[in-house]
Amino acid sequence: MKSETESDHVCLIRVKVGQKRANVMVPFEEHARFQTNIANLLRVYLDGLKKRDKSETQNKTRSRRVA
Repeated sequence: MKSETESDHVCLIRVKVGQKRANVMVPFEEHARFQTNIANLLRVYLDGLKKRDKSETQNKTRSRRVA
């Protein structure tokens, strides 16, 4: 029987975008580098997101409380 060591541990990452799917098995030794690379990708491609207007959400909750 094979003994478990840190090199045997992997993390399975699954992604689905529309109908396309992908998965990656990241070894324990590479998890920090993988996490850094994913964070960089998210910063590059998700920088155009708009922040929600907080006044709209506050007005909706206030009107629900009054009713």
